Amino acid sequence: MPNAGRPLWDLKQLAAFMGVSPRTCRDWIDRGLLPARRIGPRLLRLTEEDIEQFLASSRLIEAGAGEGWPPRRIRPGSGELEDGR
Repeated sequence: MPNAGRPLWDLKQLAAFMGVSPRTCRDWIDRGLLPARRIGPRLLRLTEEDIEQFLASSRLIEAGAGEGWPPRRIRPGSGELEDGR
């Protein structure tokens, strides 16, 4: 399993990290700019690798979005970031 042991991000977490709305993240996914995995009929999750590739291939880095990558790890089950640096 390629993502074993690494947390999956939801749209709310990604939006907070990127400084955009969850709707903007969904638009990126809908336009094929950002890959996501569907878990169940409604839930979308993203891997850190997919987020890294998106940041590297976009102009958002130039605009200052995604500052501080790689992020602190997300505490499993709580959705809170933990300071792992």
